[in-house]
Amino acid sequence: MSFASGLLRDASPSIRSASTNVTIDSTVGDVLWDLCERMDYYVQYNIPSSWRVTELLRDNSIAIQCSPPLSMEASGGSGVAVHGISLNCFAYKQRVKQADSVRLLHIFLKRFNASVNNSLELLSEGYPPPLPTEMRVPFKGNSDSAVNTSTPTSTQARDAGNKEGMCQMLAKQLNSAVAEVTFTPAPGQPLAHSLCRAFYNSNGRFHYVIVVAVPEEEYANSVDLMIHALASVVESRVEAAAKRT
Repeated sequence: MSFASGLLRDASPSIRSASTNVTIDSTVGDVLWDLCERMDYYVQYNIPSSWRVTELLRDNSIAIQCSPPLSMEASGGSGVAVHGISLNCFAYKQRVKQADSVRLLHIFLKRFNASVNNSLELLSEGYPPPLPTEMRVPFKGNSDSAVNTSTPTSTQARDAGNKEGMCQMLAKQLNSAVAEVTFTPAPGQPLAHSLCRAFYNSNGRFHYVIVVAVPEEEYANSVDLMIHALASVVESRVEAAAKRT
């Protein structure tokens, strides 16, 4: 099952109902998406309407996992397909005075790499417009959780032909840190290709990390849908209004 077909086919509704249904057309293929909101974390996001949603709530964080209904192949014992949207939200007790989304993304990638048996490979990353005194250092991991950044890829070759790569373009547009990575979720599972995004809300009281993943062979045909899911995560209007009062 491809990412696109998983979005388009009819299936049972999400476990948790969304607040609004909206049809997105143009570049995302007339897919039906659910507009969801967590008011306690001041965040809105879109997920495919047929996908299942699970939430893990802790004292100061929530992990939202979204995945398509199991395909017949997966339910038959061949394993769960590598498709998913993950949104992690964290609430701070005090405002973060130096909200650095690049550092946030690098910390996440280091921990994520350890969770996938050091299989993470960083293909590309983009930085938001820096403050005048900031200098960005590319993520390279460390001796305990090294990430291979030396192998050329088709994505890197495509980016090299442009004045700025896709991740850098997204980072500027979304004012976030963005990375393109591959990883193996677990032994025996296919290679996953993913876009990651990290940012703080405008009040510095919350941060958000989003990961959208598909099997490697589906990435080229799914990237527009992945970008839509990545970009749909926004600060909710409630918080945006609160900062002006």
